Amino acid sequence: MELLTVTGQAFDAEHITDQILEHAPTWLRLMKPLVVRAIATLADKLPPDLLALLTDVSEGMDDESIALWQGKLTKIVNDKIDIPKVPEWIEQYIFGTVIGLLLNFARGGQALTLSSQS
Repeated sequence: MELLTVTGQAFDAEHITDQILEHAPTWLRLMKPLVVRAIATLADKLPPDLLALLTDVSEGMDDESIALWQGKLTKIVNDKIDIPKVPEWIEQYIFGTVIGLLLNFARGGQALTLSSQS
């Protein structure tokens, strides 16, 4: 997969997806290509301060901030990706779950690596 660049850092959607799916339910693991696409959609949408929280194990974001970001990022992904023959509410649930798992890295205690070259 092509490496994207976000704020001067390599951004490998497949590598990030692998980290997210370690904590995902089985049904979501079966949708890995869709998850990779959702993460790639976010590549140029993540502000540097949020990216810093995702990649720094010591920083942490509160539940209220995570919920706010989850809503915003889920809408971005859901507006860009359409899953044929799947109702909108199911798409919203799938992408909300992906974004929630991604944002768990912003809680602190875990650090997300943006590429295997990080």
